[in-house]
Amino acid sequence: MSIINGSLDRRTALLSTSNLTGNPFTRTEPSEEVIDRVFVGRVQQIREAAFRVLDRPRNLLVIGGYGLGKTTFMRKLLRELQSSKTIRFLTGYAPLRSDTAQGLQLAALSALAEGALRSAPPDSDLYRYAREVWEELGRIHGSASETIRAPDIRFREGLKLANGMYRRVVIAIDEIDKRDPQTVQSIVMGSRYFLDLEASFILTGRFLDAFSDIRASLLAAFDHRIELQPFIPEECEEILRRNLQIVRLEQEPTPTLLPFQREVVEAITQRANGLPRPLNLMADAALEEAIWEGVEGKTAKLEVTSEHLERALRREGNLVFNKVGADARELLARIFRQNGYVTGGDLDTLAPMGGLPEAIRTLDDLSKQDAVLRLGASEGPAFALTPMVERTLEQLQKEHERLQALWTDATSSTDVLTRGRALEEFADAFFGMAFKVVQRNARTDTEELDLLLERSADTDVRFHDSYFIVECKNWRSKPVDQRVISELLGKMQTRHRTQAFLLTSGEFTADAAQQAAYAFASTKVEIILLSGQDIETFLPSLKTVSDFLAELHRRQMVLRRYTR
Repeated sequence: MSIINGSLDRRTALLSTSNLTGNPFTRTEPSEEVIDRVFVGRVQQIREAAFRVLDRPRNLLVIGGYGLGKTTFMRKLLRELQSSKTIRFLTGYAPLRSDTAQGLQLAALSALAEGALRSAPPDSDLYRYAREVWEELGRIHGSASETIRAPDIRFREGLKLANGMYRRVVIAIDEIDKRDPQTVQSIVMGSRYFLDLEASFILTGRFLDAFSDIRASLLAAFDHRIELQPFIPEECEEILRRNLQIVRLEQEPTPTLLPFQREVVEAITQRANGLPRPLNLMADAALEEAIWEGVEGKTAKLEVTSEHLERALRREGNLVFNKVGADARELLARIFRQNGYVTGGDLDTLAPMGGLPEAIRTLDDLSKQDAVLRLGASEGPAFALTPMVERTLEQLQKEHERLQALWTDATSSTDVLTRGRALEEFADAFFGMAFKVVQRNARTDTEELDLLLERSADTDVRFHDSYFIVECKNWRSKPVDQRVISELLGKMQTRHRTQAFLLTSGEFTADAAQQAAYAFASTKVEIILLSGQDIETFLPSLKTVSDFLAELHRRQMVLRRYTR
């Protein structure tokens, strides 16, 4: 029996109810076949760039933040030049694959060969040259030990042939903007003479990176800068509308945004802040959420609602948030506490040791992981949380508020039994955010275990046991002593466990901490101690439980390694 055929049929039928053949929104750049149909706006910048490279070879720098559409702009410009009916342009595009000056030269050589193979007559010397270069590039692909000798000379050979057949040669090299400023400086300065050849080079750059930090030395290689600005809301809507038109079963007389409800379109365009990448990410995720719901049989008609968008944002946000490291998550939480937006002097506080440059580099890296949006222009940087990560942090804040309420119950009641049960409720909720709680109050003839945990997708790699014991002691009037540690060690030994947690609303005696340290030093058994002060430090923060426990584990184990 097929598992997927029925689901695929239901998906196709559901899409057809909204006059669609598929989900058109992409998390990467649009394909060459559809770029003309989905490209929106930027008319003045395209014309400006075309005029610049027409009169004589000029180098252009396309400036903009991550996700602003620099690659799509560059590819659209090349297509416009290729389509000129009166002036012959040879255009080529290639991404930078090696972080050296020779890497840029190899990218230019690849772009030149690709362009010549596409447009040069097959019986021409240029076409034969391109075939040879393409074969040479194919032989070195994936091999760091081989390279084309003197790629700049090889490029000059082809450029001479191309300039004999075409009015202008335009070479676009992408993804240099994804490198750090020092690498960009090294690449461009090492290729300074190369960029003065009889060709127009188009490169991408970011605001306030190497191109502006060392303006005098680097910008001399470029005749003109084109600064891309965020799209206005009407243009964002048009991007969504054009993408949907690509996959319509029947073209609409007046293109619509169905199956998206109006309020969903407004929410997506507003949250995207004019950046096409988060716009596409949100539209893709929300549409998939609605399709999945329909395939599961919950609806017969495809309609993307605000509920679908919210669920999609939470799901995507969790993926992004969990993918970045613990330090990055803490940084994102600090931005969240500043209303999800930082600029100017706020940036210095995010990286006090490295100051503004380090903060910008860190946030730029997070923008590539769809955790933040770079909104700054040439006058200064600004960053905002992506809508997905913002939703994740809002949910994390609610979970912390719930834990705070449970903790208050556990520590404020005057009844001992009530306090004990409340602490177990807290422990269930707390550990359930980082593990799977498989049993509470597990009883045998001789003992009782407060919680049994198993690993989950949220569990940090430091916690490697197959299952874990949690012991809770709501002792506010006296500290947890050595006897409790010994009892827990016995339970662990009976079950052949190597890791356990001991939670108290109060404190631990020095002897208890010493006993846990001795157990680790002698048998490598790890008891992670969580005091009331630890919990009260954690609750106001926006750390995940997994990050908090990992940090606590690291700190305690480092101390215990030096305990004898």
